[in-house]
Amino acid sequence: MEGLNLARHYIRDSGFSIKGGTIESKPNEPRGEMLLPTTGHALGLIDSLEDPDFWGVNPEILQHEGMINLSPFVALALAAHRGKLFFVHLGNQKPGQFDNDNPTMIGMSGIKELIGALWLLNRIGWKGHFEFDNHILRTDTAPGKENSRRIRMQFIRYNVENFRLAERKAGEIGEEPEIRRFQEKLWERATELEQLLSRGDWKAVLEKKLNYDRINTEAVEIMRLDTLVNRKILGVE
Repeated sequence: MEGLNLARHYIRDSGFSIKGGTIESKPNEPRGEMLLPTTGHALGLIDSLEDPDFWGVNPEILQHEGMINLSPFVALALAAHRGKLFFVHLGNQKPGQFDNDNPTMIGMSGIKELIGALWLLNRIGWKGHFEFDNHILRTDTAPGKENSRRIRMQFIRYNVENFRLAERKAGEIGEEPEIRRFQEKLWERATELEQLLSRGDWKAVLEKKLNYDRINTEAVEIMRLDTLVNRKILGVE
């Protein structure tokens, strides 16, 4: 806290044009345990700094959240809800492992997760930016200066290409009429109750009459929604 407050004093007193700073949480490495292991911890610390408005977070959504099997969607939604999602770091991760920092959508995991994360950010209208934070696979390296340059350029192109693929699929999911109809059925069918909850009107909530027999006997059908998304991702009609 003292270090971050000192950095803010230095930026302000020096007249720098820096508009904000961010914290990137990480559960471990280089130490076994870290003070700010999750995005939620970082948001909590920001509230206790001298100038919390200056600070935000830049979660590395698949790597750092995935290292301890947390959800990237929760991290993004929580940070965006607080107005603290300044930008996002992208890569890929095998959940539960060390910090893989695999290239975007490369590996056995992370394809659906990244597409879902982009869909979420589209849904809430987030206007921030992304940065690639990953490295070349060991298998894809080769000795020599010319190889080094060529491989690095190829690595950048593949990162961008994979991000564009995920971005395109996220847009297709958001525009798919059948998926949107089913989402509305699941999430937007109790707008009156949602308004009561948002107002904090507990008396009106208690007076609200609900048909619990119908609610308790109607399946939610998350599997159906997920399958519709899978079909769109895989290009199967």
